Amino acid sequence: MDMGYSEAELQELVQVGGLIRFSVPVEGGFQKNPESREDKLAKLFAPARMEQRFAYFESLCLNALKRQTNPDFRVAIVIGEDMPEPYKRRLEALLAELPQARLIEKPIMPHRRMVQEAFEEIFDKNTPLRFWFRFDDDDALATDYIEQVWNKIPQLLTIYGGLDPVCLSFSQGLTLIGPADERRIVVAHERSPLGLGLGVLGPAGAHPLVMRYNHMRIHTHLRTLIDPVPVMMLRSIHTSNDSRGILLPHILQERSEAEKREILRLRFGLDMDAILAL
Repeated sequence: MDMGYSEAELQELVQVGGLIRFSVPVEGGFQKNPESREDKLAKLFAPARMEQRFAYFESLCLNALKRQTNPDFRVAIVIGEDMPEPYKRRLEALLAELPQARLIEKPIMPHRRMVQEAFEEIFDKNTPLRFWFRFDDDDALATDYIEQVWNKIPQLLTIYGGLDPVCLSFSQGLTLIGPADERRIVVAHERSPLGLGLGVLGPAGAHPLVMRYNHMRIHTHLRTLIDPVPVMMLRSIHTSNDSRGILLPHILQERSEAEKREILRLRFGLDMDAILAL
């Protein structure tokens, strides 16, 4: 391996684990956060919304996880304990095809506490360091994301130096955007870290800082390695997003439809027509 570490040595040092929130009600942590418990649950579990979330989850998020070229990771799919049973059973059936995944139920609680508890449930190795990563249930990572993370861990360890946690971000990706009859794919080169695929390397006993700081400003709090080269993310913007869904013109890149179709196929294993139909 690079920088003097063998694969076995890295596995003794670090475990890689991710977290995905699937319609989980919490106290805080989202931009659009209804006040009452009843409002939260009614919004989250509305049938039309759930069908949309499952469509994106299966086509993008789960597809990306199942296709990872390096299977050495764990991932928590966090749901609320109030999720209706049919949706829980549906998720359980889907995750049966992904041995790295664990479905975790949580009551409504503060967001930071939920994140910490969920991460603790998936790290099952007694390694001194952890790499925490995050993305959303309606987005996708390139099929070599985990491979890229492991390749960069020696460099992150050098930056870390036994001191403060260090962040890893990828800045180039695709975005699926537009109303239902005008869906399109655009290529974006972000100027600050996105939550999608964001990761933090740090000591096992630390709080998972990957979700403590606003992702757009995490590089002002932690040493951050940003890789601008690979197209690593596929972000979807649609009617039930928590984000504001704004793409600034200066981050967009000109690519032909044929180029975007090929990027989707090579980097994500996805068909452009099927994605535009979501």
